[in-house]
Amino acid sequence: MISFFRNLYAGFFSFSEAKNWGVSKQNVSVYISALRIACYIGIMMVLHLCQVYSVDYYSKWIPIIAIVVIETLLSNFISGAKKHDMIMEKFSALSPQAKKTYQVLGLALTPIAFSALLIIMTVFRDVFLKANY
Repeated sequence: MISFFRNLYAGFFSFSEAKNWGVSKQNVSVYISALRIACYIGIMMVLHLCQVYSVDYYSKWIPIIAIVVIETLLSNFISGAKKHDMIMEKFSALSPQAKKTYQVLGLALTPIAFSALLIIMTVFRDVFLKANY
């Protein structure tokens, strides 16, 4: 699962590099974490709609954020500073069709992922404001 998100990052980075959009190499962890959060939110929403997992307003974000933080810290500890180069090296070994697929998926999921982060920040702001009153 982690390599899937890394390939999405590499696809997005290679496309944006070709278009001269100026994406920084240091944004690896932020981008991958945002995609993970969006993916996990989608999974939890589907489970909630299928009535497999019950989610209430206050506790639905806590497991998602905890999982993503643990995965991100573990990934940063394992890979360290050479993460971008390692991801791009593995991405260059993929077939051209796979590269194109990851580029399209990365471009499609990027606005969804960062919109999900904005929603989460808004929800937490509301929760904290209600807790203070």
